[in-house]
Amino acid sequence: MIDSRAALEAVIRHAVELEDDYDDIAPTLTALAASGDLTVVPQLREALDRFLDEENFYGRDLIAGALAGIDGVAALPALLHASARDLGDDQDSLQAEIIDLLQAHRAASRRPVLECVTGDTPEVRRVGLWALGFVAEAQDVELLTAASVDSDSKVRSMAIGSLPDPATNDRAFEVLVTALGDVDEQVRVAAAAGGATTELDRLDVGRSES
Repeated sequence: MIDSRAALEAVIRHAVELEDDYDDIAPTLTALAASGDLTVVPQLREALDRFLDEENFYGRDLIAGALAGIDGVAALPALLHASARDLGDDQDSLQAEIIDLLQAHRAASRRPVLECVTGDTPEVRRVGLWALGFVAEAQDVELLTAASVDSDSKVRSMAIGSLPDPATNDRAFEVLVTALGDVDEQVRVAAAAGGATTELDRLDVGRSES
């Protein structure tokens, strides 16, 4: 059986020193993630915070993978908040871990996602809206409506893009119409894109009825 603490120390050392290739640490990381050893979760969270503070996205991704493997959906809040920290990378690996958790635990993941949607900072709210796209339900239209008037233009734009189909949801259509007058161009573009889709849907319906 793997020594989880020793494995974690090896992963951290690798991410800090960067003396070896990823292939050298991959077997240890895989074994750590599959260990199910919850006793190392506090150390994993500390390591994640450390790499975020050091702006080490490689270390962040290694720890995020181990944390997701061991702690499952319980790791989602930490990973979402890690994603809200811009370290200058594309976050492909981190977001893949988050998406896997969202898709595997749709119902359980909604609570931490919705908490992010109404979070204290624009960065957290943006991540929440992105994640909501994977677990959205019809009743989320009111939450998206509130986000559509957020003080942050990127939050507003993401909310508009996440609205339910306005062709079948009157509330979503109203929000789109309002957003067409937004002061930010990207918000107006998002609203116009939603409106154009709605109009095409209506034309298709008209053709099918004729």
